[in-house]
Amino acid sequence: MDSLKPVSKVHFFLLAVAFTMVSCIERQEFPLEPVIEFKNFNITQVNGTETGGIELSFTDGDGDIGLEAADTLFPFQQSGDYYYNFLMNIYKKQGNDTLLLPYNLRIPPINPDDYEQNLKGEMYIEIQLDIVRTILPDNKFQFEAFIYDRQLHKSNIIVSPVILL
Repeated sequence: MDSLKPVSKVHFFLLAVAFTMVSCIERQEFPLEPVIEFKNFNITQVNGTETGGIELSFTDGDGDIGLEAADTLFPFQQSGDYYYNFLMNIYKKQGNDTLLLPYNLRIPPINPDDYEQNLKGEMYIEIQLDIVRTILPDNKFQFEAFIYDRQLHKSNIIVSPVILL
């Protein structure tokens, strides 16, 4: 029995140290409005289809980014302003004119089990580059984008650098 006492003390000490370390970690707080940041754009080719990937980092203080496929009632109805929660305009300036291609998507729920939790992470948005090339035939473009969360909080608007295809 005496050989168990030192092990128990070691376990208790490790638990106390672990508890102290966890209690010292500060919980990050973020604004209720989502905040997004452009990280990167890359091009991949699968089965002859060229896809552009937009990498974004994000935070959201109330953790409610994303819509389910079944979210189609007001204010998320298909004809409404909030049907899409990722809104992007792809554009190219030509002299005094701007060619514009709206490219809107629905981001699925990022954390469907806990809408009260702060969120911080990265997301990857794919766009079909053949569509972009058809509308904007030059090999360079820019985009601006923002997102809405379920409470209709609008994020900041990001503007990409000029992207060369």
